[in-house]
Amino acid sequence: MLGVEPQRVRGLGTTWVERGTAYWVRRGWLLLVRLIMVLGIALLAGAGWRWLVGASWAAGWRGALDVATGLIVVVGMLAAARDVLTAYRLRLTPQEWRARNAERRARHPFLTAPAVVNTLVLVCLPVSGPLLLGYLAVYLIGVSCGRELPAERGARADLERQAGMS
Repeated sequence: MLGVEPQRVRGLGTTWVERGTAYWVRRGWLLLVRLIMVLGIALLAGAGWRWLVGASWAAGWRGALDVATGLIVVVGMLAAARDVLTAYRLRLTPQEWRARNAERRARHPFLTAPAVVNTLVLVCLPVSGPLLLGYLAVYLIGVSCGRELPAERGARADLERQAGMS
C-alpha cells in the first residue's frame, strides 16, 4: 500500500489501521473518559433534581415531576440511539463529518448559533438537563462500545478507496 496515507482519527491517530495494543489502549482510554463524563453529568443532574424537588413549591408535584423527567430522559436516549445507529450506518470520513455538520449549521444558522443554543439550554434547564443526560449517556457509550468508532469506519472506507486507486 505504498503511497496510501491513512487518515488520523481524533483520539486514535493512525493506530486504527493495525489495531495493535496501542489502538486498544487508546480505545479503552476513550471509553473511560466518556464514562467519567457521563458520571459527571449524572451527578450534576442528580444535584439539580434534588434542588428542584426539594423546593417547597414542588412538594405536591413530586410524582408528576418524576414521571415527566423520566419521559424526558427516555426521549433523549431514543434520540441518541437514532444518532448512534445513523453514525454507524454511514461511512463518512472525518472531513465528510465536518462538512456535513458545517452544511447543517449553514442551513440553520440561528438554531445552531452557540449563543442561542446555550441560552435555550439554560432557560429550559428543567427540560434540557434530563434530555441531555439521556442523550449523552446513550450517545457517548454507544459510539465508544461499537466494533469501531464511527470516524474510524469512514477513515477505513477512505483508505480502501485510496488503495483501490493505487
